[in-house]
Formats: sequence, C-alpha cells, structure tokens
Amino acid sequence: MADGDDLDINPFYKSLQTKFSSKFENAQNKCFLLCIPAASSLKGININQAFVDTHILRPSPYFQSHYVSTDKNGSKIIGVDNGSIHTKDGFSSLSKIRILSEELGYNKDYKPFKMLIIEKPLDPSFIPKQNVPSSPTLDLHGIKISYQENKRLLFQFPEHKAILANLDENIKQFNSNYMLLQGYLDHAAQKLKQMCFYALESMLKVNRHTKQAGDMRVVELLSTAVESYVMGSVHNKVFQAVCQKCSKDDTVLYEKMKEFQGTGGKEFGVKPEFCCPLPASLVELACLDGLTTPLEKNHCLKSTLDCISEEVNAYLHDNVISGEEVPCLTSDDLISILITVLIQSKNCHLASNLYYMEFFNWASSSKDDLSFSLVTFKAAAEYFKNTDFSYLKPVMPKMKNEMTFEEIIAAKREQEDNNKDNKQLSENKPRPRITSLNRELDNITKMIEKTSTSSTTNGPIRSLFPEYDQVQASGFGRRTASSPPDVIPMSKTSGAAPLGDFLSSLQNDDVFDGTFGKQD
Repeated sequence: MADGDDLDINPFYKSLQTKFSSKFENAQNKCFLLCIPAASSLKGININQAFVDTHILRPSPYFQSHYVSTDKNGSKIIGVDNGSIHTKDGFSSLSKIRILSEELGYNKDYKPFKMLIIEKPLDPSFIPKQNVPSSPTLDLHGIKISYQENKRLLFQFPEHKAILANLDENIKQFNSNYMLLQGYLDHAAQKLKQMCFYALESMLKVNRHTKQAGDMRVVELLSTAVESYVMGSVHNKVFQAVCQKCSKDDTVLYEKMKEFQGTGGKEFGVKPEFCCPLPASLVELACLDGLTTPLEKNHCLKSTLDCISEEVNAYLHDNVISGEEVPCLTSDDLISILITVLIQSKNCHLASNLYYMEFFNWASSSKDDLSFSLVTFKAAAEYFKNTDFSYLKPVMPKMKNEMTFEEIIAAKREQEDNNKDNKQLSENKPRPRITSLNRELDNITKMIEKTSTSSTTNGPIRSLFPEYDQVQASGFGRRTASSPPDVIPMSKTSGAAPLGDFLSSLQNDDVFDGTFGKQD
C-alpha cells in the first residue's frame, strides 16, 4: 500500500493486471521499473499501449539511475534523482515529476522490482486539455513526513486559523500544566489522541477541499498532519518521560551494543554471502534520535531497512559468480543483519524510540510498510536483548591503555633477563636499536626507584645557592614548621639531586655568582 495512492483502485495498475497482464508479467520477470501515476491524475486519460510502454522502463545500459521506455525504439529516457523523475529525451516537453512513494514488489523467482507512485503521467501529451488546471492547486496527495512539512500544510488553509489557535493553546496548557508520570503514559497518550481528533474534526467541517476530493485521502493527509504537529510540539516533554520509563531496557541494550562492538555478522547468524559493509544504513539510523514525531521516526526505520536491502543486493550482484543465482534476502536474514547495524549504531534510546512510535502514533493512514518496519526493529531488539551472546568474542580485542605497578616491574625484569640471555650474541652482532618501549620502561623504573629512595631519607634541606646555606646556618631567616620551604629536598644516599634539566643547569651555572638587588 503506498502512502500517496491506493494501488487497488488505481486505473493504470488495474489495467496492468488485466488488459496488459502479459506486459506486466514480462516487466516483473525482468525487474523493470514501473512508474504509476496517482489515480487523481488519470481522469479522462486513455490508457493504451503507448501509455504503458512509456511508464514501464528498463535500466539504461549507459547511465546509472537512467531508464529507457519499453517501446520498440526505446524512444524515451528518464532520470531518477532525489525523490523526483526528470524527463530527458523523447517527451513532448521536459519536466520534473515528484515521486509520492515507492513500492517494492517480488516476481515469481522472489526477485525485487520497483514501482514508483508519481504525481502525474510522464508525458503531458497523454493529459487531455480539459484536465490541465488553469491555476496552481494545493497539493493534497502524498503524505507529508517531516514536522515542518505538516505544519506548513495546516497553516496554508486560511479556514484553519481559529482552529489552530485553539490547538496551540491546548498544546501550551499540556506542556505547562500536565504532569507526566511513568506509570500513566497511556493516559497522556489518550489525552493527546483526543486533542488531535477534536482538531481534525473541526478542520474537516470547514476545509473547502474536503468535499472536492471526494475520497479518504484528504482525511488521511490532514489526520497525519495534525498528529505530526501536535507530537512535534510536545516531543520534549513526552519523550523525556518515555525515556525514564524505558531507561532499564535502554541501558541493557546500549551496554550489550558496546560489549559486542567489533563482533562480525557471522557470529550473529548472518549468512556469509550477506556479510558486507552497510555505511548508508548506519547513516540513516543515526538520524533517529534527532527526529521528533513518531511518523518521522517510523520513516527512518523504513529507510534503514530499505538501505540494508539495497546495499546487500548491490553487494550480491557485484560478487555473484557467473552462472549462479543471486541469493534472496529473507525476513530472518534481515533481522540478523539488522542486529549488526544496531550494534554499530550504539543508539542509547532504542527501546524508548520504539515505545514512542508504538503508543503515540494514531493517524489513520495506509502505512503497512511502516508497521512492518516497526515490528522488524522490535523483533531484532527483543532478540538481541534476551539472547545470551556471552559465548561470542569480539573480533577486535580491547586495547589496554595503562599498566599497573606490578606489570611495569615484571616487564622490566623480563627485559633484563632477555638482555642477559642475548649478551653473547650481542658481542658478535651490531648493537640492537633501543626501542621507545624499552626507553620508557627504563625511565619509569628509575623514577620509581628515586621516589622510593627519597621517601625513606630524611636529609637536611639544602638550597640551590651556597650563600643561602650560610644564612640558614647562622639562624637568620629560619622558617616555622608550618611554612613550606623554598628549596628542594636532597638525598644523602643518592649522591645526585633529583632535579629537572632546567633546575640542574641553574644550580651549576655561574650566572648567580654575582650579587643582586639595588646597587650603590
């Protein structure tokens, strides 16, 4: 079921299944691209062989994302880019046509083929002159996804002004005064649902386009828009409460994701032929926490699954052995692959997002594909959370950032033993190059030895300057026990002052032999 059009009532799609069934079956077998204009744009159009050949297209052998019509001469070429179709060659006029939604079908061999639901026919020559609007009309077909798109849709109707003002006041009261409790989120969901219902009911009474459309698509469009507007406005308050409720599950999932970082897909049951990098899927899923409405988040899940299918299928086609059949990706395979994507994503609010999408989404829209995406993610999350994977070991072991005191001493002793064993060999061979690790171990060991020696020695305090020692000997300028000394302690037994390079150079420098202070 497409978001922008119902294929079961689409005249072109029904013609493909009946009058042009052989053409349709051939397109499925060869995995051609089908461009299906929205039902509202097909009024008065004669769906003939030329119309069918123009809207069933095969991939171009020369350019990526370009398709050629299936008429005898392949006279028409289109390009698909960023949610739009650009007509290139062979059309009566060049145009840009928006893609309302995308369907994925499977032929008898379970190979996928795409069906694009588009806003109007590809060639304007098929449209009767009386059907061409004399002035631009409001776009009421195609469900809007983002919060901003739905907000603009609602506010573009002047008759909604008073209704939206009342709705904004209700939203303000909810954000300011309504107390959200963890155990009563269902009550909050019911209250927000009623808020959306009353606003939608009022809009349908005054909206001038409701009677003109004559079908349920306008109701679905406005219903989705109202829900997105309300949930986007209360997201900060509601999602915070959802996160508190699901904090335990979020923590369990996040900790397991961190634990199994670097574990390969094969360990989680992914078939070897499906193991491949999935960068686009990770990028898509990374957007989940930044979205505000359940509809946006649901579409993010769907886009992630679509990316997984596309990346895996592209990998299979690039690596298939000539003559062998390309393996088919099943639902079980998809869940196993999805678990590896979830691990790499390290989403810290996965359980909260799934709860938010399930219980705060009520719009009566045709979104079977969105429901499938949510169920698939829930199944993967539950399986990952409740299954014991402790027998698995990450492919990349964790690196140790520091060593304990005992480990340093043991490493030093091992180094010294190795040096003794190799002493005879070193006489006949060039002197081995001292590595940075050995030098670091030597320096750390010397520092530990000096620290241990100085801590057990109570020697007299000596100044850096001999003149100051004479003053101290005379008793002048003695400090009390509570005053910190200006000098650095020296060890009698060490024979060398544990000073840095800078202070040592000052102590031995004769630059301080002269007198200081005001001169007469």
